Amino acid sequence: MNRPLPGTIAIEGREFLYVEYQDAAQFRKCFFHIPCDPLPREGGIINEEVTVTLAQEIQLHGVSYKGDIEGWRRCLLGWCRKSGLIWGKVVGDSIALSNGETKWLRDCKIEIR
Repeated sequence: MNRPLPGTIAIEGREFLYVEYQDAAQFRKCFFHIPCDPLPREGGIINEEVTVTLAQEIQLHGVSYKGDIEGWRRCLLGWCRKSGLIWGKVVGDSIALSNGETKWLRDCKIEIR
């Protein structure tokens, strides 16, 4: 089954982010232990099982969340800042990164599992 890259199609009430982590299997393990205090009031977060690899071999793994969007975003971005990890958001045909760079998706390796 082919599906579009998460984040390329807007879904009302859901936000998509891509988080740096060097290995998809390790990301799956740590994903359930992302620290969050206080916990978001409602909703949930899922691993989208997609990896975007930038030219520098930096891997970004897709996640999405709904419900308390601001609360889930706060948790993810706080974890990224504390861990020194880059995060990104799909904007049209590119991905805008937290370090100020923008990369064309066509120049990235994309793996949707």
